[in-house]
Amino acid sequence: MDRFFVEASQHAALALTQGVAHDKVEEELRLLRTESPSTSAERPRVFYRQLGQQDQDDGVTFHFQLTVVVLGDPPLEPDVIVRVRPAGDQWRVSNYEVLPPREATPAV
Repeated sequence: MDRFFVEASQHAALALTQGVAHDKVEEELRLLRTESPSTSAERPRVFYRQLGQQDQDDGVTFHFQLTVVVLGDPPLEPDVIVRVRPAGDQWRVSNYEVLPPREATPAV
């Protein structure tokens, strides 16, 4: 979560992945190489909190809520599902999914 979302360092996150997650991060890095660099000096601020954890026979699935704050825009709050599995004596992210942000509830 920190390397990929908060630090926005896909290269650092890649070392902690395997399988489908590895392929997804590699694809994002490939796409980033073909994009023009951002002209904005302001990076989004990203925070997250864990909403749940489900242990399974071959790993653990975590449920997080991100809060992405971009100056001048309302915050976005997508959920992220992260699946981790043991790989030798370490754990690796084997898959992840960013779900569409929920609709904000209007203040009463």
